[in-house]
Amino acid sequence: MGTTRSWLQSLVNEYNNVNNPDLPTVALTPAVDVSPVDSPLTLTISVLGYLYLTAHWGQGQTQDHTQAWYLGGSLAIFTLNAPGRNGLSGYRLWNQVPVNPPPPVPDAGATGLLLAMGVVALWTGSRRGQNRLG
Repeated sequence: MGTTRSWLQSLVNEYNNVNNPDLPTVALTPAVDVSPVDSPLTLTISVLGYLYLTAHWGQGQTQDHTQAWYLGGSLAIFTLNAPGRNGLSGYRLWNQVPVNPPPPVPDAGATGLLLAMGVVALWTGSRRGQNRLG
């Protein structure tokens, strides 16, 4: 795991040397570490709330392959596709970030009260205007 984290951090460092704004530092440990039993060639996973994804293909094979992606934290799903004939041996999601909850919906009572107060204020203002003219 430390090797994967070091490798991913070196990729982030290379990116940050060339680009601005910088990507965040990789967390010391992954938030999710999955090793599928059946070594699929393709797999769709939920990635909402994570910044980085690493995948390893072909555990113990002579031509294994590791990939990494920056997800940004707002992507909901991601499909992993084998870059060759070796199946997925595992993936890790890094840097869990809070996902913004939807804004609260006001209850009907508060909305109705605000509407009624607005109508009363308009009615009162219009009555005062009539008294001045009359």
